Amino acid sequence: MAWLAVWLVVACALRVVEVDAEEKAFADSWKRNGLATPVFEINGTEGRNNPIRRRLKKPLAADDVYVRYRIRYQQDSVDTPTEDEGEFVVLWLDQAEGNDASQHNGGVPNVGIHVAGDKNRFMVRFASGKERFGTELTGGRDFLVVARLWKSRPGVDEPFDQLNLWVNPQEDAETKPEASVESGKSITQVQWIGFATGGKTELEDRIFVWDVGVASSWREILGLPPKAATEPHSPVTVTKRTIDFDKHVYPVLKAKCFSCHAGDDAEVRLDVQDEVLNRCQPGNADASPLFQMVAQHKMPPEDAPPLSEDELGVLRRWIDEGVLWNEERLPVPQPQTQHWAFQPVVRPKIPTVTRKGWVQTPVDAFIARQQEAQGIFPAPPADRRTLARRMSLDMHGLPNDKTEVTVDALLQHPAYGQR
Repeated sequence: MAWLAVWLVVACALRVVEVDAEEKAFADSWKRNGLATPVFEINGTEGRNNPIRRRLKKPLAADDVYVRYRIRYQQDSVDTPTEDEGEFVVLWLDQAEGNDASQHNGGVPNVGIHVAGDKNRFMVRFASGKERFGTELTGGRDFLVVARLWKSRPGVDEPFDQLNLWVNPQEDAETKPEASVESGKSITQVQWIGFATGGKTELEDRIFVWDVGVASSWREILGLPPKAATEPHSPVTVTKRTIDFDKHVYPVLKAKCFSCHAGDDAEVRLDVQDEVLNRCQPGNADASPLFQMVAQHKMPPEDAPPLSEDELGVLRRWIDEGVLWNEERLPVPQPQTQHWAFQPVVRPKIPTVTRKGWVQTPVDAFIARQQEAQGIFPAPPADRRTLARRMSLDMHGLPNDKTEVTVDALLQHPAYGQR
């Protein structure tokens, strides 16, 4: 795919790990053979930033778009969610360029790294909170990331509503993406691509990206030669959605599983997406423990009727098609507790007190209310000499002498900080 122009970069957040080709000492750009590759080093800003982006020579509105890039996260740059906030960086595909702070989210395909539980994982998404995750990120290791953006309904005006992910794929992995997501709200063509960092990406982070490419086929994006014309043509198997969660899957789970596996008291919950995904291998029902249990009649228990062949078929196709979930029907459960830490933050009403002249801040009003309730009165304001004595006791552990003292003098005294 030919590019219309060079990459646009934000200097404070990105540098190219090669000599600047536009230095005046050089007549033209570097001449490279296939053994030299330019590499971009991306740093974070702890906020949304688009340090590098590029326009395509012509908009892509066909039914299939493949994109790839290679990435390496410097090992000492990786923060795990258990240590800190985790990591975030994505490649986005959009109709418009935006600016350095544009979100490129909410219907815009993202392919990159985000936090999944206590891990940093590669993911695909169309919107925040709707990620589908794959391989775990390992610092200091090179990864080839490949994504397929495609339309389930052909047509230049139809949205790109399907997004698949592969990480370090083999040649025969075309029909076996490790993560897939879909969205009815999406772009209809790709004009720009770029990389974005976020609040989890720190200035000290060193993220290397290179070998960015766009293609129209699986073999082209992997740099594989076209199949010989004499070979029998095998059409690409596209995972077409035949199962609707609300219509087909939810009734089976409700009728055969939720009596034991739903609600806070369940040891294993099948009404929570994360727990279901922990027992499934999306795209492969036969390798999924959840399907194995019901197919081998280990679940439901013996005192309950087993799943019918039709119900087993629904679960098989659901898992093979990616274990799509309806979060509106079965949302992530929220803690139900009276503990103050889980209560919504509300602004309290400032109490009215008798000693209004004593109140100088809203906090004073709350203190005064409790004092009045207990029948006690605040001490009068301390005079200057008393304040100086308290300050000396706090900072030196000894009362001051009769001379005037200041904060600066106490800080500079050798006794300050002694134990």
